[in-house]
This record gives sequence, C-alpha cells and structure tokens, in this order.
Amino acid sequence: MKEVYDLYINHQKLKDSSKILYKGIMNNYLKNLHYIHVSNIRKEDIYKIFNNANKGGKYSANKTLKLIKAILNIAVELELIEKNPANGIKIHKMQARDRYITLEEMPRFLAAVEEDKNPYLKYFVYISLYTAARRNNVLSMRWENIKLEEGVWYIPETKNRESQTVPLINLLIEKLKQYPYSSESE
Repeated sequence: MKEVYDLYINHQKLKDSSKILYKGIMNNYLKNLHYIHVSNIRKEDIYKIFNNANKGGKYSANKTLKLIKAILNIAVELELIEKNPANGIKIHKMQARDRYITLEEMPRFLAAVEEDKNPYLKYFVYISLYTAARRNNVLSMRWENIKLEEGVWYIPETKNRESQTVPLINLLIEKLKQYPYSSESE
C-alpha cells in the first residue's frame, strides 16, 4: 500500500500541511499496511483501522478513512484492484464548530478585506457584516432593491418566502456608494 500512497502524495496537488498530516496518518494508523499489497486489503481491515483511529477522535478517524479511500481509488485507477473496499464505510458526522471573529481580530480582518482585489468579495463581506443577512440573500441582492437615499434594502423573498426590509447603517451606505456599479452589475 505504501507504493500507492507515495504515488498519491507525489501526483496530487496537496498543501504541505496535508502532506504532513497524511504522513502522520500513515505512520500512526496505517503502518501495518505499508507492505501489504492493495489487493490483499479487505473491508474488515479498514474497519479495524477506522475503529483504532477513533481513539484519537472522530476527526482523526475521518481523516484516516478519507486517506485510505483516496489511496485505494488510485489503486482502482491503476487497475491494481477492481473496486475500493473502503467504499460504503461512512465517516462520522461532525458537528460544525462556530467560529467568530474576535474584537481583537476585527481590525486585521477589515484591513484584509480592504486590500482584497475582488470588489465582489469586499462588498459581500461588508453587506453580510453590517446587515447580518443570510448568504443567499446577499448573493441575490439587486441594485433595484437598494434605496440608498432611504437607507434600506428591500429583499423581495427570503428563505421564509416573505419579503423583508433591512435598514442600512450609514457606514454601509457610504461603502455602497463607492461600489464600481455599471449597467451590467445587478
């Protein structure tokens, strides 16, 4: 299996951090499979590894299983095996962690937003930040629904299938006045 792993690592465009993570997984959880030919790896072996990786937590177990699946998918592509024995093994469902920008991080965050060359991203961030609107509402925002003079944004249909009027703070109104508006932009 180690040979296929090496092919995977060397031919995929992976970040250095991913390579380090995968090396750790290979050395900690998959070392017993290093010299076993991929055709001899069974679903039962993968379940054992997955359960062992659970001792390190669900995240470690999921990363281990994803790596095994990726390696064995390469083996299928190379016709070393007919099908991937890891298919059908489900990863753990993970609870998404909420991440908030702290008050101390806010100046750096806003400076990075200002430096970004993509005006759409910049205004998406400002509108999201200053209105607390849902992502889909911001993405579907149209100039015809913004009344800068009145300081409001009219959302014709929200997730709840109702219209909504969102007040715009002065800071956001000033930002929107700077937007590189053209007849093609919505």
